[in-house]
Amino acid sequence: MGVAASGECQGRCGGHACTTAEPLEIESIGPRPVQEQTEDDAEFATAEDLPQTRGQLRLETKQQLDLDAELARGIPLHHALRTGRLWRLSPIDMALQERDRLWHLSSPVKKYDLFLSHTWQSSGTQKYLALLLQFACPLVFGAWAVAAALAFGLGVMDMLPSPFQAKYLFANSGVSEPVPLGCWILLSNLVSLCTFFAWPYLPQPTSKRCFLDAVSINQVDQQLMQRGVYGIGGFLSISQELRILWTPQYLSRLWCVFEIAMYRKANPSGKITLAPVYVEVVALCLWLTMVLLMFVQWSTWILGVTTNLAIGALLFSGVPVCWAIQRLRRSAYIERQLWLGLAEFDLQTAGCRMEFDKRFVHESIAQWYGSTGAFTEYVRGPLRQELAPSFRLPCIYYLAIMTPLMSAGLEELLSLVKSQEPWQSLVALVLGRTISMPVSLVLSFKFAMYMCTRFADPHPKYWVDLMRSLWIVFSCTLLAVLGVMLSLRTRRIGIGASVLWGLAQLGLAFWSFRRQAARAS
Repeated sequence: MGVAASGECQGRCGGHACTTAEPLEIESIGPRPVQEQTEDDAEFATAEDLPQTRGQLRLETKQQLDLDAELARGIPLHHALRTGRLWRLSPIDMALQERDRLWHLSSPVKKYDLFLSHTWQSSGTQKYLALLLQFACPLVFGAWAVAAALAFGLGVMDMLPSPFQAKYLFANSGVSEPVPLGCWILLSNLVSLCTFFAWPYLPQPTSKRCFLDAVSINQVDQQLMQRGVYGIGGFLSISQELRILWTPQYLSRLWCVFEIAMYRKANPSGKITLAPVYVEVVALCLWLTMVLLMFVQWSTWILGVTTNLAIGALLFSGVPVCWAIQRLRRSAYIERQLWLGLAEFDLQTAGCRMEFDKRFVHESIAQWYGSTGAFTEYVRGPLRQELAPSFRLPCIYYLAIMTPLMSAGLEELLSLVKSQEPWQSLVALVLGRTISMPVSLVLSFKFAMYMCTRFADPHPKYWVDLMRSLWIVFSCTLLAVLGVMLSLRTRRIGIGASVLWGLAQLGLAFWSFRRQAARAS
């Protein structure tokens, strides 16, 4: 995980303090202490047998999972995500006074809703964004929906101006006159973006209490730190969910692996959630790409370009799509490494700098699972199947990703309404454009993810690897453009064709997500 403490904890799984004068870096339990020490600290800094004494006592009495209730401290999840500072900076990089303040950010708890397991060797910014999107996404989508509906309603009542003229907008529907066009619905995406970053500051009546190493384990007082480090099993025993913020470095750290072993022993029926941070990174990349596509499309309406030029503009905006595809392939490769890491897991190769910690972990696992070999087989078999990672995005992420294009579709619909077009044109637009085009892009994204998974391995030659990505971009763009052209075509044919096309798209999307859910279960 990354119980961030000074020296010894950092030496374990990413962040705990070493009690020797020479700080060691291990990996999950906290940062190293700064070089400057007070006279009071010197006593602990030279007490080399302190961790061994405390850990040995728990080991000999088989009390690794006993709770030290006095030190059970947690922090509301939304507080842990404010500003992201707790994630961007490991306690090892903080001054002594800053590390001292971390302890006061937490408060006593009787149980944890979440035990956040991670390694400090991975990007803190990515973990911060991943957690933020995991918990804020439903509210972000809801904020967009409310803002878009409000802007649409105010536009219909002429309470918001339409300062632009769309010269191209409905050429495919037989509307030759320029129509009024606004930008207020497009700005609803700004509302969703603000909601995303403001989520940690909003009232949270049911906020989850979580264990976060940096604040739940004292980073300054060596005795409290050691009690916290060797008392992690007790903290896990009162945790309802172990959420693993997985990065490629995770399984290489002994204390991270140890947390999984402790949690399953303490909570046989507890929930273990594998949350690879690359999933949210991919979702954010795709959302930014959709924002660019939205502005490109809106600009083509203002400039009055033809259908061919509009499609050409969309193809030009595929430049960031190339970058997104490269990111998708990289993420798919990371997922493959995750599967291999679980399938080929070897406890003996998990890193730990302190010899006593290694003995503490191995002997504890042998007590619980019969032998270290039995635990290795457990990770390779049942645990691997339980975690069941896969390179897929939750449905709510797709909805959030498509909000920019849905905003453009609603802006288009508002212009048609204000132009007093017949209801047949409105229905054709809703089914053939506002709904069908985003769904077409969702399906092309799912196809892109399949292709990126199929061709995830990087090629040693850069130009060959780049050609693979460009081929995927071309295939997916062709599929997306085909969907867009069919949507435009059905609008020209009439309401019947639009209804059939819209229902076909929705049916295909429903089947795709049902299949994804079935595979996940």
